[in-house]
Amino acid sequence: MNCEVLEELFVSVLGTATSLDHVPSLLASITSPCFRKFILELRTPTQRGNDAAQIALADCISQLDGPLSRLAQNAVGIDPRVSLVLLGQDPEFLAQGLFDFQESGYVWAGEDVGGGEYSWTLAAPRNNKARRCRISILDKLFSWKKS
Repeated sequence: MNCEVLEELFVSVLGTATSLDHVPSLLASITSPCFRKFILELRTPTQRGNDAAQIALADCISQLDGPLSRLAQNAVGIDPRVSLVLLGQDPEFLAQGLFDFQESGYVWAGEDVGGGEYSWTLAAPRNNKARRCRISILDKLFSWKKS
């Protein structure tokens, strides 16, 4: 599959035991310089999983580093604002293995606090600064409607 005009992609994953093996190859198939946003929603049980499960999930997400970095580099000449939106429990911890992508892309970590609200952290490229802001409606931030 060769996606030449894709601007955003949304993937929802149920449970921590679900494999993300198909996601890196899906991202690698995107050749569009217009790509701006990858949204990964991790629907896990309301109670946080054990540390081993969280580490395994973080390892799976770190496999997205290469394809996401390439997408961010493709967009540099046009619009360098490529974002990963990671929704779920402990998203900042889960995103820590995205070393290369964080040099060129934005990581929006949305901690699910219940009731459709998220506690957000933005990691902006190259400045190692993160700022926390609380937003109650995802649509306001990303102009995106979740169905």
